[in-house]
Amino acid sequence: MKQLFNVLALAFLVIGLASCSKDDVTPSGGDGLVGNWKLVEYTYTGSGTTTVGGFTTSTDFSGVGKNMSAFVEFTENPNEYVSMGMIDIELTVNSGGQTYTITQTTSGDFDDGTWEKNDNTLSLVNKNGGMIDGTITELTGNTLKLTYQTTVTDTQNGATTVSNINAVQSYEKQ
Repeated sequence: MKQLFNVLALAFLVIGLASCSKDDVTPSGGDGLVGNWKLVEYTYTGSGTTTVGGFTTSTDFSGVGKNMSAFVEFTENPNEYVSMGMIDIELTVNSGGQTYTITQTTSGDFDDGTWEKNDNTLSLVNKNGGMIDGTITELTGNTLKLTYQTTVTDTQNGATTVSNINAVQSYEKQ
């Protein structure tokens, strides 16, 4: 579970942009994306299953970003992004009739790669080839809000965990 949590915390801090309404976009380089953005809100919910030796358990979870000092910077020509900083994720897990909450701190250089916008889809591809798309719900001169859905599969020591995640991130331009 800790490995899955680390993957989620790192991946979702910087990944996930896609379509947007033309009414919400402030035109500028990269359709308003170019620049340095500070993460001000990060939440996610999801459900998952873990299978070991033919036995499957189900889990529901939610995460909330706290004590955030994390940034993502988008540049163009070439279209690249880099993210770094620090974030505490308060993760609440419901499994087998029990609920528990843990806090995980993630800091440092999170991710970097390239971005591409086609029509209303913005795709991020990290340096390891991982890719994700999401939906921009607001993009103004000062605010970037996005949502995304993803599935993460992790196999360790004969256990396979599949998690379906819905996330929301809000950024302020610096």
